[in-house]
Amino acid sequence: MKATPELSMQGWGSSKLSNPATIVFFVKSKFKLLILLAIALLAAIFVVFVSWALFEAFRSMQSARANITESVTALQDANYLAAKEYIDLAATDIDSAAVALDSPALSVVEWVPWFGRSVKGSRSFVSASDSTVVAIGAVVDLYGRVSGDAPNSIPLVSNGAINLGALGGLSAPIRVATQSSISAQQALAAMPVAGPGAGVLEGARDLLAERLTTVTRALQQTQRLLPRLPLLLGANGTKRYLVVIGNPAEMRASGGAPLSLALLEMTDGRMTIANKGATSTKFFPDNEKIFWDSVIPTPLGPARGQSDRFVNANRHPDFTVSGPQMAAAWQAGGFTPVDGVIALDTIALQSILRAIGPVTVDGYGEVNADNLVQKLLVDSYNTVLDAEGRPDKLKRHELNQKLSDQVVAAVASGGATASVAYQLLRVAPQRHVQTWLRDGASQEVLLNLGIAGAVSKSTTDQIAVYTQNTNGSKVDLYERRSIVHEVSLGADGSAVVKQIVFLRNATPSDEVAPIPATEDATRRDGYYTKWARPSVVQYLPLYAESLRVSAPKGWENEFISDDGQGRRYVQSKGWIEPGGFSRVTLEYSLPPATFTTSGGSLVYTATADAQPVLPDVELELVVRGPNGFTPELAPPWRPLGGAAMIKQKFRDSRDFSLIWQAD
Repeated sequence: MKATPELSMQGWGSSKLSNPATIVFFVKSKFKLLILLAIALLAAIFVVFVSWALFEAFRSMQSARANITESVTALQDANYLAAKEYIDLAATDIDSAAVALDSPALSVVEWVPWFGRSVKGSRSFVSASDSTVVAIGAVVDLYGRVSGDAPNSIPLVSNGAINLGALGGLSAPIRVATQSSISAQQALAAMPVAGPGAGVLEGARDLLAERLTTVTRALQQTQRLLPRLPLLLGANGTKRYLVVIGNPAEMRASGGAPLSLALLEMTDGRMTIANKGATSTKFFPDNEKIFWDSVIPTPLGPARGQSDRFVNANRHPDFTVSGPQMAAAWQAGGFTPVDGVIALDTIALQSILRAIGPVTVDGYGEVNADNLVQKLLVDSYNTVLDAEGRPDKLKRHELNQKLSDQVVAAVASGGATASVAYQLLRVAPQRHVQTWLRDGASQEVLLNLGIAGAVSKSTTDQIAVYTQNTNGSKVDLYERRSIVHEVSLGADGSAVVKQIVFLRNATPSDEVAPIPATEDATRRDGYYTKWARPSVVQYLPLYAESLRVSAPKGWENEFISDDGQGRRYVQSKGWIEPGGFSRVTLEYSLPPATFTTSGGSLVYTATADAQPVLPDVELELVVRGPNGFTPELAPPWRPLGGAAMIKQKFRDSRDFSLIWQAD
C-alpha cells in the first residue's frame, strides 16, 4: 500500500511545496475551510463597502438638512448671500448622498428584507430632499430679485415706493417656486420610512416638511394676491388704509384694543403716512364716544342710535365685521374714508423687528424682537413717569410713536421687504395680521387665503373661545387660558360635548407691573387695577342643542341667538382677582348623523378658531367613541385609555378630524 504523504507546517515552504500532489491533496482536504474563509473575506469587504456607503449617505443627508435649515434661517434674517450659499451647499450634499447610495453594494442590500427598506427609504429621502433644495433655491432666487441682492436685479421697494412695473415680472418665478415647493411636500409625504435608521429618516423628513409648509403657505398667498396688488397699491388712483396697532394687554375679541392708528396712503406704489398717533390723544381725545352705524345689526356693536368709543369697534370676534366697523367708526369721527383696515398687534411688530433688526429709541433704548413685549406692555407703564413720579401717558404715547416711525422708515427703505413679508405671512394664520378690504374681489382672495380673520360656521363641532376686557385695565397680558373640549360620540353619529374654559389672572402679586406703584392696587375697576373682568364668548356649532352653561358665583351669563351673521354664542362676564382662577363650562349636544358616514364608520370633525392673544392658549381635545368602535390614531392624536386626545398650544385656526371604525 502506498503511504499517504505527510503534511506539516514545518514542511510548508520546503521542497514539498513544489510537489503538485501535495498541493492538490491540501486543497482537497481544506476545500470547505478555504471556501468559508473566502466567503468571510468577501462578506467583510462587502460590509465595509455597505457601511462606508451608508455612512457617506447619512453624513451627506444630515449636512444637507442642516444647510437647508440654515438657508431658510438666512432668508428670515434678510441675508440673500448666505441663503444662496447654504442652499448651494445643500445641493452638493444631496449629490454626494445620491452617489453613495448608488454604490453596487447597496444595490444588493436593497433586496435584503428589512435592511433593504432602509436603503429604499434613504434613496427616497434623497430624492425628496433634492426636490426640497430645488424649491428653497427657487425661493432664494425670488428673494434675491425682490430685495435687489441678486445679480442684475432691482429692489421691489426703495425709498418708500413699490416698483409696480416689477410686480408683473414676479408672477412666473413665484409660480415656479410654488409648484416646486408643493412637489417637494408631496415627495416627502410619499417617502417610505422603515428598517434600520427609520427614526433618523423620519425626523429629517418631518423637519423638512415643517420648513416647506411655511414656505409654501407664503408663496401661495403671494401668488393669489399678486394680480390684485397694483390696484391695491394705487395704480388707478390713491388708496387709503387705516393701520391699527392693537394692544394685547387690553383685549377685544378680534384682537388687541386699537390704541394706535395711522392713515396709510398708496399712490402709484408710493407709501405715505398721512396721519398717525395714539387713538385717545390724537384722534379721539379721552376716548370720546361717537355715533356710527354698525355695518350689521349685532349685539357686539353699538345699538342703533347709541354712541360708543372707537376702541370698542373691534369687539366682534370676526374681523370681516370688526374691520368694516373700525372703518365706519373712523369715518364717523370726521376722518377721510378708507379702502381697507390693516390690524397688527405686538406679535406682528415682533415679526417686523425680526426682519429689519433692532431700532433705538431715546427713552426705551434698543428695542428688538426679544424685548419688545416687555418694553411696550410692561416697562413703559412703570418707567415713563412725569415729574411727580406718576405714569406719563402722553410721553409714553410719544415714545411709542417714535418707535413706530423708525419701524415704518426701515420697512419703507426696502432693505428687508421680502423678509418682512415672509415674517408677517408666517404669523397671519394666528390672526396677528388681519386685513379687511373694501374691494370685494380682493377681500374674497383674503378670505380664501385664511388671513381675513373670519370665524367659521361649523355644521359639525366647533372650538371658538374669545375673551375681551370690559374694565379698561392692562392685565390681559397676564391672562392664562386653557380649553378642555370633551366629546362623547354616540353610535348614531350624535355627540354630547362639554367645553371648559379655565382662566387665571396671573398678574404678579409681588410686582407693580403693569400697575404703577403710585396707583391704588386695591381698586377693582379702572385703568391701573390688577383685577381682570373678562367677557368670555363661546361660540356654538350651528346645530347644537340642549344648551347648559355654568360660571362662577356672581358672574353674568347671556345666551345670544345671532351674532349678526347667523351664529350663536354664550357670553359670561365676571371679576377675577389678582392670582385668581375661574372656570366657565358650556355643555351641548349634537344630533344623530352629525358624524356618520355611508360606510358605517364615525368621523368626528371640529373647526377650531383662534383668537390672536399674546400668551399661548392650551387646548386639550378628548374624544370618546361608543362601544364597538376603535379610533384610527395618527399624530397629533394619541391614546387616552379607550379615548383619543390632542393636547397642544392653540395658535392657528385649523380643523381636527378623527375616524372611528366599527369593530
